[in-house]
Amino acid sequence: MPDFPRVSIMCPVYNAEEYLELAMRSVLDQDYPNLELVISDDCSSDQSRRIATEIAAAYPHRTIVLNFNERNLGITANCNLALSLCTGEYICLFAGDDLMYPEKIRRQIEAFATKPSASLCFHGLDVIDDDGRRIAVWQDTTERYAEVADIIRHAGIPFGCSIMVRASAIPEWRYDPAIASASDWLFFIEVGIRGGLLRLDGIFGAYRRHSQGASRRTFELMDETMKTLDIVQERYPELELNAACRSGRRRYLLGEAARLTLAGDKDRLGDLRARFSRGDALLAFAIGLGQFSANMGLQRLSFFQAVYNLAAHRAKS
Repeated sequence: MPDFPRVSIMCPVYNAEEYLELAMRSVLDQDYPNLELVISDDCSSDQSRRIATEIAAAYPHRTIVLNFNERNLGITANCNLALSLCTGEYICLFAGDDLMYPEKIRRQIEAFATKPSASLCFHGLDVIDDDGRRIAVWQDTTERYAEVADIIRHAGIPFGCSIMVRASAIPEWRYDPAIASASDWLFFIEVGIRGGLLRLDGIFGAYRRHSQGASRRTFELMDETMKTLDIVQERYPELELNAACRSGRRRYLLGEAARLTLAGDKDRLGDLRARFSRGDALLAFAIGLGQFSANMGLQRLSFFQAVYNLAAHRAKS
């Protein structure tokens, strides 16, 4: 393996004018010499295009690919277009509002060198708000993500901007076009299947959590989440992932019951119970408890914790 294999940073952008300059500079100021930043703007209506062009001009020594869609393609299609423009042996997943810390790429390449069979490397992250304030820190200190089945059981690896993948492990369809928005979970699973996971200890970037980001729109994306599990079971029957898919399904739905209960959203709790709880007594009980709590105005953080405790202890059943 070359000392400095090329690393492409795939960065889909949509209306990210407030954060794009910081995001791009955090990539272009890395201490790794052989990188390629690929920006694919999905027909933004703000100043993202101008900002990307100006920042690229300020780094003539870096390889920067700029693509500006003339019409909005949507999340999955734009990510696939960005991937098609990447030429690196390794690819970092990134977004126009996230941040890389200066050693990220170098440290992940060094980690891959210790485990040549691995196809996906991830690390810890700071979680920041719209104003850049740290609101949480995430690290896999308990080794919850040791194998691909763990990505399924735990409904994905939190915060995809920590992930670097081996380009040769990406499936030929890249992100599955059947999942229009929340396609990253299936992408992580399919890349992981083709080599395995590698954890890099430490905090090497920041994920920006917005009040209306996809991570906060879990109910609207639920059908895509359930479809992901169906695809995994149908596409990889030889890997015996059915038990992990059942666990992941239950964990996701239990978590959604907790979120809706805390929001006092009685209508969506009813929809959740009607559509997904049949044949699962634990899930039906949790959602029913949520409905009762919401009706009585008793929603508390303790319920949220109780539901996740149920998930943790019973998800493998």
